[in-house]
Amino acid sequence: MGRWRRLGSGLARGVVGAVVVLLLLVVGGLALLQTGWAKDQLRGLIVRQANNYLTATLSIGSLSGSLFRH
Repeated sequence: MGRWRRLGSGLARGVVGAVVVLLLLVVGGLALLQTGWAKDQLRGLIVRQANNYLTATLSIGSLSGSLFRH
């Protein structure tokens, strides 16, 4: 039983470590989205994608404020 307990313990630590790393990446990504650079990238993506489907030309001056709140 000792061998299985050690294996389970190591597996549990690995899963917890992976979850922590994943959460850090998500939080870092969300924080990055609040930067001016990321907002400019998002604005450019929206304009490019919209112009593929519109008969007119879409232009967005800037994105400001939080992308997560109204």
